[in-house]
Amino acid sequence: FNELLLLQNNCCAICERKFDKINNPHIDHNHITNKVRGILCNTCNLIIGSLKTDNGINYLLRVAKYVKKHK
Repeated sequence: FNELLLLQNNCCAICERKFDKINNPHIDHNHITNKVRGILCNTCNLIIGSLKTDNGINYLLRVAKYVKKHK
């Protein structure tokens, strides 16, 4: 955990916000393989957790396309 925090400069691996008393770190892992992917803030961890499967990647791509289309 501490090694990952150092590698990530005490920041979320996705949004890169610094961890502090309010923005707590959470260990993100693959629920199928149990392999640790990184340390995330609560918000990013909840988003990743809601995606659950590889189908979530397709969902994220559709979200990005939608947001880009409606700038």
